[in-house]
Amino acid sequence: MNDGKIRILIADDQRLFADNLKTVLETRTEDMTVTGIAGTGEEAIRLAKSQWPDVILMDVCMPLLDGVRAIREIRRDAPRAKILVLTTFGDDDYVLEALKFGAAGYLLKDISMAELIQTIRNVNAGAIMISPEVANNMVRHLSERKTSAETKGPAEPPEWLARLSKRERQIFRLIGEGRNNYDIGSTLSIGEQTVKNYVSAIYEKSGVHDRFAIMKEAERLSEHTGE
Repeated sequence: MNDGKIRILIADDQRLFADNLKTVLETRTEDMTVTGIAGTGEEAIRLAKSQWPDVILMDVCMPLLDGVRAIREIRRDAPRAKILVLTTFGDDDYVLEALKFGAAGYLLKDISMAELIQTIRNVNAGAIMISPEVANNMVRHLSERKTSAETKGPAEPPEWLARLSKRERQIFRLIGEGRNNYDIGSTLSIGEQTVKNYVSAIYEKSGVHDRFAIMKEAERLSEHTGE
């Protein structure tokens, strides 16, 4: 039954933090209720589809599936939910990816509770909210990247790229497009476990063992991974 309260899903693998945040939100406000707590990105996707929250407070660094990838899945499967990133990571890559995949805001965890509560209300009403320090850093670093790109030539392919098989190159390129293993398998007509095996091989050959990092590397090298 809809009681008019803002329904909130907390996605954070720090359980103590999540439990404390739930308690504070529900005791300090009369218009909010926490419907659930997810400890992994995959659980966040599942709860978003089953609980239909209004606002999701999403950390970006979580096990199994990071928050940035989870945002993409949730925006596809539960599009009415507003996703507010709440994290300790102000890295520009995380910010840009989160916003690209549909986050409605990006806040650092050092925000005051009063500010967080008001931001949740604003996001629920349709606003886009970004911490001032995150916005300032993003503008500065984007300017630096533009300057750097203007003075540098195209990215040189690393030695390991030549050692990828044709199929591994296809999967590497699709990772760079932000695809998850299920999407990649569907696109290439192969099983999800087969995709995971290829991804493991890419990790081994590249020496990069983080999904987000390999995605950024695939984006950087996109001109060298075409068919």
